Amino acid sequence: MWHQRSQIQWLQSGDQNTKFFHGVSTQRKRRNFIKGLRDENGTSQENEELVSRLLIKYYANLFTTSNPRNLEQILDGVQPVVTEEMIVTLARPFIVEEVECAIRDMAPLKAPGPNGMPPLFYQTYWTDVGKQGYMALKLDMSKAYDKIEWVFLEQILLKLDFHEDWVALLMEYITTVSHSILVNGQPKSKSKSKSS
Repeated sequence: MWHQRSQIQWLQSGDQNTKFFHGVSTQRKRRNFIKGLRDENGTSQENEELVSRLLIKYYANLFTTSNPRNLEQILDGVQPVVTEEMIVTLARPFIVEEVECAIRDMAPLKAPGPNGMPPLFYQTYWTDVGKQGYMALKLDMSKAYDKIEWVFLEQILLKLDFHEDWVALLMEYITTVSHSILVNGQPKSKSKSKSS
């Protein structure tokens, strides 16, 4: 638990059980503690259950479409930029060495994936996991977008001239959603859904 809470990369360098290490970890926990949030009316809510509901509602809204209209008008000004060479590169089958390199480059003790396993698990047991053909992709979409409109993303990728098969594969990965919300370290919501 201390390892993941601290997110300190130098943990493996021998500072696992020092007073300084525990102090840094405790300080981070205090800094990240959510005491309260303001609701849509601007009222401060400090009750843990109400704070949890506000967070669940926020993320549910983030991943729910607003059914945008007239995308063609927006896309009219977009010019194709993907070259044939780029299409060939993206359409290549995954190479085991590329996957292994990506897994090695992940910080071992950063946030766990949807199955609760941190990158260290995959780094240690990749030979077994890789043989089974599992794939893990962790994206923090809320850091990338204010609002996610999958239909817009799909249409703009096609307008930019990405290959249809590549876009379909990407959309399959990012629209098959697993949500897990922790409030002050406690699980409050977990759901799997297929977004559209």
